[in-house]
Amino acid sequence: MLGLLTYDWRGGWYSWNVRLPVTKTPLERTWLYHEMGRCHFELGNYERAKELGERSYQEATSARDKVWLLSSSILIAQALGESHSGDPHESVRPNVCWIGLSPADRFLFLYIQLYTYT
Repeated sequence: MLGLLTYDWRGGWYSWNVRLPVTKTPLERTWLYHEMGRCHFELGNYERAKELGERSYQEATSARDKVWLLSSSILIAQALGESHSGDPHESVRPNVCWIGLSPADRFLFLYIQLYTYT
């Protein structure tokens, strides 16, 4: 928790942005877009966080990585919920049904339900 309180979100966004051109795989880009989106989310730039979450989702689709598909969906839903510019239920529900969670990932599904459906 202490790390989150002292983290420099602007510096984090810059360092991820510099690394983006040298990535070689969709999985690397998925992670970087998600991290950049989290930085913008924490800075209150919810529209930009949503855009980067969508890019992360596209790269996760290319990588066929279910965990990153789910993580990207959560970021998009959080950004929509905070910005009040869309319905987080509509962005998450179809993705969660499509992904098909493994037993190890069920806690993430519970998080989505608690965060977006209450």
